[in-house]
Amino acid sequence: TARADLKSEIAKELERNLTSLNRLASQPGVDPTALERILGELKRAASGIQATPHPIGQTAREDEFLKAVAQRSSLPGGACSFDIPQYHHWLIQPPERRQSRLDHWLQDLRPADVAIRLMLSLARGSANPRQVIAEGGFFQEALNTQAPAQLVRVGLNGADDLYPEVSGHKSRFSIRFMRLESKGRPAPCPEDVPFRLTCCVF
Repeated sequence: TARADLKSEIAKELERNLTSLNRLASQPGVDPTALERILGELKRAASGIQATPHPIGQTAREDEFLKAVAQRSSLPGGACSFDIPQYHHWLIQPPERRQSRLDHWLQDLRPADVAIRLMLSLARGSANPRQVIAEGGFFQEALNTQAPAQLVRVGLNGADDLYPEVSGHKSRFSIRFMRLESKGRPAPCPEDVPFRLTCCVF
């Protein structure tokens, strides 16, 4: 999504979430107190997005100090103190002064942060994990085309020295488990891997 569209995309997704939850109000077994609380959070998040006067991230994007740091940092040795002395001067300022500048840069990102965290929380809580096995380290599953997953979550035991590579398109997704090697590139895991899979649709 282009930066200019991000604000409207977040607003549309919040409205979709509100519409979906409002339909639940008359359903049996729905906790009205919990529903009202979540609806209130979504409405406040939507108000925060609408109240943002300019494109999300514009404050930081147009800051001359950050522009100078970004421009020089892309060059070999460009972040040296003699090349961008204002950056190194900023680094030795008291923590509260640096934090104040950071808060200024982040000010128009906060409404988006609140909204995105809330929507991700709702999506993550929309389904229960199930135990599945990646045979030979590989797992593939077709998606429900009527209600495709918005988010796929993979859960592994902390002791497993593996990580998942997830890929997919509109009809299916696949997960390949990779093992970190002490030397060389990561290698595909050849063994069966039990893991927890959650396909989230909100």
